[in-house]
Amino acid sequence: MRNLRSGRGCTLFLMSIAAAFLNSPSLAVEPTEATQSNAYTAPGTRPGEKGDCDLAKLEALGRVVYVSSGAIALSGRTIDNDTRTVFRFSGSDLHPTLIVELAQSEPIHRVSAVFDGEGNTKLDAYLLSGLPTKPGNLTNATPLACNVDRAKVPAAAAAEFAPNTARYVAFRWTREKSTRNPFTVAEVGAFSSRPSIQFLPIFAETEVHFTGEKGPDFSNQLGTIADPPGIAVVSP
Repeated sequence: MRNLRSGRGCTLFLMSIAAAFLNSPSLAVEPTEATQSNAYTAPGTRPGEKGDCDLAKLEALGRVVYVSSGAIALSGRTIDNDTRTVFRFSGSDLHPTLIVELAQSEPIHRVSAVFDGEGNTKLDAYLLSGLPTKPGNLTNATPLACNVDRAKVPAAAAAEFAPNTARYVAFRWTREKSTRNPFTVAEVGAFSSRPSIQFLPIFAETEVHFTGEKGPDFSNQLGTIADPPGIAVVSP
């Protein structure tokens, strides 16, 4: 009996020491810059701003459906929320064009991009309700001129306007001359200020497809159109 009491007393003593150790202010872990998110913030965006969502991003089920040159399989780098990854258009492409499909039609009020700003490259954005038959031809669409900040490296561009509903957002750069090096784009964004946005289910199909697996490849003048990716159902 004495040993039993002694064992209980020892257990209570150890538990009290552990509680004091865990609750000690000097041992509390405070968030540091190293542990904070390093997510991309678009030009004109206030960090932590609520009710303003970038619907072009992969996490919002956005996807690139067309590029005028380059490998479309790598186009997700422009919407992965990471400026360290870039997509490379051909250096001979004087009008690099990229079209993002949103998960659903949404009111967009701002677009942005981060890209190689060498020279006087300008950027126009287009809000589209549908994908043109020839995606590289945006003649009948209304351009939105973006203000380019060339003081930043890479350059940052953005345009704000009255909310306009769109399912597709096209980004079209105009370059002065071709180059031997590729033209790079780090990020593009399309923002909605709706307070609550319902995204489509991630697991929606029973087969796995890869981007561009079935899509027609117009590698010369029309670029490449991506095929909608499917995600396999995962059993609980």
